[in-house]
Amino acid sequence: MKKIAIATVMLAFLGGAGTPEAFSNPEPREISGSWLLEDLAGRGVIDRSQITLEFGDGPKVSGTAGCNRYFGSMERVASEVINSGPFASTQKICPPALMNQEQAFLRSLEQAKSLRLEGPFLYVDVAEQERPLKFSPLTASPAGLSAVTGTVSYLQRRALPPGTVVTVSLQDVTQQDVPAVSIAEKSMTLGGKQVPIPFSLGYDPLLIKPDQRYTVHATIELDGQVLFTSSSPSPVITDGNPQTVELILEQP
Repeated sequence: MKKIAIATVMLAFLGGAGTPEAFSNPEPREISGSWLLEDLAGRGVIDRSQITLEFGDGPKVSGTAGCNRYFGSMERVASEVINSGPFASTQKICPPALMNQEQAFLRSLEQAKSLRLEGPFLYVDVAEQERPLKFSPLTASPAGLSAVTGTVSYLQRRALPPGTVVTVSLQDVTQQDVPAVSIAEKSMTLGGKQVPIPFSLGYDPLLIKPDQRYTVHATIELDGQVLFTSSSPSPVITDGNPQTVELILEQP
């Protein structure tokens, strides 16, 4: 009986009639790229508020929280989050509903405990919340991904130190009496690179409406301090405007 038991165990370990691969774990899918929030812990998302999560180098994460841009770190071991936040953000004031949603999102992100991919979706499990944050790939679109391209520069004779961050955003500025709505955003950390700085900002064309107006905005920051910023609008995409622009920034 002992020999039969041992043989049975060995057969199971080797896969029996199958193969050893049947007992091996599949390679974990790498979590990277840019993601768009679809559901905030069961509360949905305010229409067109565009909350994003972008994974950068190492633990760095950034994105837009619906009103303000945020950045920080999310340290992970495999799919487990061992430390997240706190996140720094810009200080733009938006309508109360957007601000409340933004604060709830950042609080949830700071309490993240694990990440998991299920099909095309990314779920961020949050401590003391029954429902996770649900994201879809920002590049997901039946029509494919489009891009605004160009360069970021300034006229002053000034070198940029390593660690400088360039952020380019595509904004819906149709309604003049409300803050611009971010459609897409990308941050780049410069390792000594100088202007002109090329960029390619991907966006979902399904978010673009022909009768609305869009501009590209850029900032150059160091340690959270704005060194240069867009001072005039740079229209793109609709109303005959181009998809390639040269952004000349000025000191704030």
